[in-house]
Amino acid sequence: MTRRHPDRDERPLLIDELRLLRSWAADVASTPPAVFDRASSAYAVASMCVIRMHAILEDEALDALLIPITEQERRGIRSMRNFAARRGYRETDDRVLWTVVTIQLPAIIDRVLAAMPPAEE
Repeated sequence: MTRRHPDRDERPLLIDELRLLRSWAADVASTPPAVFDRASSAYAVASMCVIRMHAILEDEALDALLIPITEQERRGIRSMRNFAARRGYRETDDRVLWTVVTIQLPAIIDRVLAAMPPAEE
């Protein structure tokens, strides 16, 4: 469980992190799928996108801001993270990772950002 200051507004930090992940996903998308493999730097960036998105989902302080992410999407991110972090690159399907990071993850991020409530003043 993540411990945070109870009065802290998590939105600015979450927005920054999601924008960073969106930028990284765009970097990965600039690598054609045909040359995207575990020897490419884009592969490492893609893996980190999945790992960082998974970390965001584990942060209970962010639950109310992440409602637009479906349970199926959460399971998919969790599974992809487990492959990247635990089972190693030899078992990760390169095409699936490329698709998740370049197509599905940006769509999820855009949905979360669009649903983000305005900051309290």
